[in-house]
Amino acid sequence: MNSLKIYEDIERNIYAALYCIERSSSNSKTGDMVQLAILPIDNKPTEALKTRQLPNCSSCAMITSCYVNTVSLNDVYKKTVNQAVSAVPAQLRAPIRLGSWGDPGLLPLSLLQQLIKAAGSHTGYTHLWQDIPPSYSSVLMASIDHLSAKQQGLTVDQLKRLSWSAGYRTYTILQPGEYNLRSQERSCLYITNNTQCRYCKLCNGAGSKRSITAPLHGPGNKQISYKKQAA
Repeated sequence: MNSLKIYEDIERNIYAALYCIERSSSNSKTGDMVQLAILPIDNKPTEALKTRQLPNCSSCAMITSCYVNTVSLNDVYKKTVNQAVSAVPAQLRAPIRLGSWGDPGLLPLSLLQQLIKAAGSHTGYTHLWQDIPPSYSSVLMASIDHLSAKQQGLTVDQLKRLSWSAGYRTYTILQPGEYNLRSQERSCLYITNNTQCRYCKLCNGAGSKRSITAPLHGPGNKQISYKKQAA
């Protein structure tokens, strides 16, 4: 089975599914990783995005500018939404990407830790770092962007400092022409030398490693939407 439901919360209208369990992922940036998606129960991804009914994304400021191709997730939804919840496999064949769509901060930390143990290594990000226990910083990066900062009346630099003080390392989306890295930051290795996430794995939560920055990416129309909203 290439996809598997591993968590469900009917009250919050979300569930979590693993996919690319047996067959490889074709994502050119991440490389071959097992994928974890957090999905709405009551609607397929494309419809959920169209109606902005996205309990799996919570209050993320980037909903209308998100780079995720929800069309490809419709198939994952179709295959998993009616499955019974299964146990996390004892071993996964590749590193895991916590959050191909949806925010892994919505899931129990113990479940994320189980997945990481099964996979051996991971990447993971959350926009919910201000709303969940700081212990999530051990496995997730704080996602930082201009839209989230603007929503709170802050600069990106102020938002980064808040997350660092909370114990998180950060993954920051840069505006075009923005290069002012702090001493505790470095550029995404895929941008600098095409190292895929599967091999890099720097985006794996707290530790002594530097935080990560990356230029705005994704489909052109989503980039335009982001820049307009961030202005």
